[in-house]
Amino acid sequence: MRAWVVVALGAAIGCGGAAGAGKGGPGGSGGESAGGQVRTFEPGPPLEEPPPGDPETPGYPYLADLYEPLQSRWRSFLGNCRTQLPPEHPLNQSSLQVVVDIGVGRDGRLRAVQVVQPSGNGEFDDVAVEVVRDAAPFPPPPASFVSDDSRVHVTWTFARDRRQAGLAGARLDRVQWKPSRAVPMLLEAGMDAEAARRVADAAEPLPADDQAAALIDLNDAIAVHAIAGALGAPDPGLARAAVEAAGRGRVGQVSKQLAALATGGAEPGVRLAAIEALGNLDTESAWAVLTALAESEQATDEERLAAVKGLARGESADTVRPVAVALADDSAPDRRLLGLAMLAHVPAPGRLEAIVRLAGSGAVTATRAAALMALGRLAAAGGTAGRGASRTLLDALSSRNAALRVAVADAVANAADYGYDQRMAYWKVIELLKDRDERVRAAAVRAGAALGKQRFARELFRLRKERSSVVLLALARALARVDATAAADRLAGLARDGAGEQRLAAVRSLVALEKSAALVAFVSDDSPSVRSAAMTGIDDVNAVESALDDPSIEVRAAAVGRLGSLRGRLGALRGASRLMSASDPAGRVVIAGAWLGTRGAGTAP
Repeated sequence: MRAWVVVALGAAIGCGGAAGAGKGGPGGSGGESAGGQVRTFEPGPPLEEPPPGDPETPGYPYLADLYEPLQSRWRSFLGNCRTQLPPEHPLNQSSLQVVVDIGVGRDGRLRAVQVVQPSGNGEFDDVAVEVVRDAAPFPPPPASFVSDDSRVHVTWTFARDRRQAGLAGARLDRVQWKPSRAVPMLLEAGMDAEAARRVADAAEPLPADDQAAALIDLNDAIAVHAIAGALGAPDPGLARAAVEAAGRGRVGQVSKQLAALATGGAEPGVRLAAIEALGNLDTESAWAVLTALAESEQATDEERLAAVKGLARGESADTVRPVAVALADDSAPDRRLLGLAMLAHVPAPGRLEAIVRLAGSGAVTATRAAALMALGRLAAAGGTAGRGASRTLLDALSSRNAALRVAVADAVANAADYGYDQRMAYWKVIELLKDRDERVRAAAVRAGAALGKQRFARELFRLRKERSSVVLLALARALARVDATAAADRLAGLARDGAGEQRLAAVRSLVALEKSAALVAFVSDDSPSVRSAAMTGIDDVNAVESALDDPSIEVRAAAVGRLGSLRGRLGALRGASRLMSASDPAGRVVIAGAWLGTRGAGTAP
């Protein structure tokens, strides 16, 4: 016998076991009991095998691994109680049972054992605890059952009757901390999905106001952590998804990582996406990186131009205007084109005459077109230079060169985005709607809608017989600026009768015009892109919540964003956290970006 069995039985006999003469072997009415006492009783019958456990019990295979070392030792103890102590002894009472909590570390070592439901007999309970200690260490537990305290908690019943230490009285329990304590720990361990699941569980049902703000903050932390982790992924697709999510959600916490991707050796697509994302952050640190890129001779032309666009959005273009001017004055054609492309976003009033010369007939078409685009931005700046730029543009609208007519119309549309509003330019553009070149008509549509806004709806009759897919696509995009019944009706037709890009563009324009009723027809479209676009504009909360289960992650992300708009961040919390917990890393960062994009929506549902 183990020492702890001898001690227990010795103590029991010493406290009241009867001594006397007897005969027979260990199972007979005579013989010796523990401690040399003469047994004067007939032992009871041995216990049957314990009832089997339920294989459907969570963690059953691991419980089965623990069964034999625990049951064999407990069976030995019960057998000795039966043969060495009288049937009426307290340790032989069939009603005895003790429940213990066994804390097993990730490595299988015993970390703690304690009685959680005592039997009423301290000696009986002490032996159960010693059985557990003697059986340790155990096999390493499954990671999925490890509690927040880094242990697996096994609840095990030790009984004096047939149940003994059988599997029927065993279970695995998970001890979970409150989200405020658990989520930081899980994120540090890289368990983003589990952290999101905790928030989702805590948000069902909707928490009180004082708890809601804390859960929203935790979900923000999970989303930022997921994006930050994916930014360093070796998979360019995952890294790019994280970059785009960071830009969409304006995640300033990862600005250093974005800067490293924008200026380092990342894959070209990821690098360019990082530059564009920095332009959305609108912070001084992001502007500093963009300025350096715009000035860098090592960056590609596309990257330098993207940096200038980002600076223009952040109203920090003054820092790179000298760079753009110097490039536009360069004698090398490629550098000159880059400089002019920059000046289409950064006005340079002092360079009016030089830009007008480049737009003149002496230059090649590509240079003239680029110069005209630069004049469009300058026209919007106003003042003497603005008026001079506008006159040059109006004259060029009648150019015989179709490519230049396209460039002028696009320059006017670009100028309108910056506040240019010239009535004469509008009517000259409208005349181009009947141009023989479909590219010119498409550019005229863009410029007419940009300049005319609502009044452009009155010109739609000019396009009633239009069949060019190029022009119709331009129209589907441009009508987003025209908030009029005629424009909405035409968009509905373009979306209904069109396909591919035209259908998608028309739906997006209906969203921009807040035509929720017209969008309902497209929430079940075959195209995920169309469904997600429609989702951003419908007002039916039930339809939006249903889209959280859409097969497309793009649609699910759109639904999260729309719920934030319709019901506040608290209303979107459960859906966002549930989706982040159930998605793969790429899907998680997409949902994270959509969730962080709701930060301007407020909290209240």
